[in-house]
Amino acid sequence: MTIHAAEFAVRQAEGLAYGLVRKSVCPSCNGGRTKEVSFGVGREPDRVWWKCARASCPEQGHTGGHNLPPADAARLLDRIKPYRGAFLQASQRDVMYFVNRFALHEHTVADNIGATERDEYLLPYRGPNGRLRGYIVRQPWWAGEPKPVRVGQSKYLNDYKDDYGRYVSTRIHRPKTITYPHSTSPVMSWYKAHGRADPEGFYKDQYKHLVVVEDQISAMRVAQAGIRSVALLGCGMNLEKARDIARTRPKVVTLALDPDAQGTAQQIRRKWGGYWDRCRIVSLEADPKDVDYDTLLEELYLV
Repeated sequence: MTIHAAEFAVRQAEGLAYGLVRKSVCPSCNGGRTKEVSFGVGREPDRVWWKCARASCPEQGHTGGHNLPPADAARLLDRIKPYRGAFLQASQRDVMYFVNRFALHEHTVADNIGATERDEYLLPYRGPNGRLRGYIVRQPWWAGEPKPVRVGQSKYLNDYKDDYGRYVSTRIHRPKTITYPHSTSPVMSWYKAHGRADPEGFYKDQYKHLVVVEDQISAMRVAQAGIRSVALLGCGMNLEKARDIARTRPKVVTLALDPDAQGTAQQIRRKWGGYWDRCRIVSLEADPKDVDYDTLLEELYLV
């Protein structure tokens, strides 16, 4: 914790209603290489809390709210709104991008990835029974080749001319992902193991195992390997998520978080591993969606 971050959080909390969260670029880690909007500040009646969602940044804390002016109470319905925009089917160019970039199967992309009218990607997330739980609106900012075929919403406000006749654009920060839950169900995205030709019985126990990853693309790749997967949509775990996993009765729960979240994986295992029959941690060389497919299969094989 730094004094700078505490002062920044208190300033961000001014004018914020109770129960609401305001996000910005972290003053400590500066959002990393991509300038991620990961620093959350929340206002409660008795305190102001802040936390950076990036696994490599330890910035978090809270302070009393007695020195802040009174705030209005926020209504829960104003905080949780389902996605009401159109769901557009991914074009063939979109499909081939995900096939070439992440080695996803064409039918996987068609079943799990769509687009919005604002040239973003739309990823539905579902419960273990397949019921729709909401949407993730994702900016097409994945690094690496090939480049996404979409551009997403503009990073800038409308251009205007200054006193000298020059065009000026005011830069604004937008998060890479926006979650739109349909209900209060745990915000995780489940993927069933795909049917797979397996004459030697390599995946005979595929439905007894569950691999936990951070993002949906990684979960799709694991499902293609013949193993059930669930994306945490982050790296946080709470009681509701732990119970949701336990209800599916997995024989083994494998935590395969990104390399910069290995400390978080250890914490999840210590705190929540008792809810499951067996919990293990796999340390991958890179994000699951970026690991060579054959290597991913070898490292995630559960014996």
